[in-house]
Amino acid sequence: MGASVLTETMLVYADNGNDADNNEFNIAPGMGLLPGNIIIDQHFSQRNRFGRLLSAVARIPQLIAIGLDENTAVIINQGYRITVACEGIVYIFDGSRIKFANVKDTAFNICTSIMTKGYEYDLKNRVKIVRKRK
Repeated sequence: MGASVLTETMLVYADNGNDADNNEFNIAPGMGLLPGNIIIDQHFSQRNRFGRLLSAVARIPQLIAIGLDENTAVIINQGYRITVACEGIVYIFDGSRIKFANVKDTAFNICTSIMTKGYEYDLKNRVKIVRKRK
């Protein structure tokens, strides 16, 4: 479970045992230590969980979905500002602009951010944080 348990809503494996494309999941309650509109999936690239997390955002568009690669973390400051730490990639999917979704395999206007170490994202305003260069 790892980082996903920190959220109010978390993804868990589907009960049907037939998940050939890694997109099947159920939603379960987490510990609620992070804001309610965040969902996290870990081992993201390594276990090919893109479809699973994108399907979650299509089903629940108010979510901000965070995909964490192995050996990767985000530091959350002030409850809403994240900074990527470690060596992998962090993927953020924002469904707030979805105009149409048929839940499993079609959704339009999902905003995607892909970040590496040191980059920051504002979860409250749903925007990247760009530091001014000296």
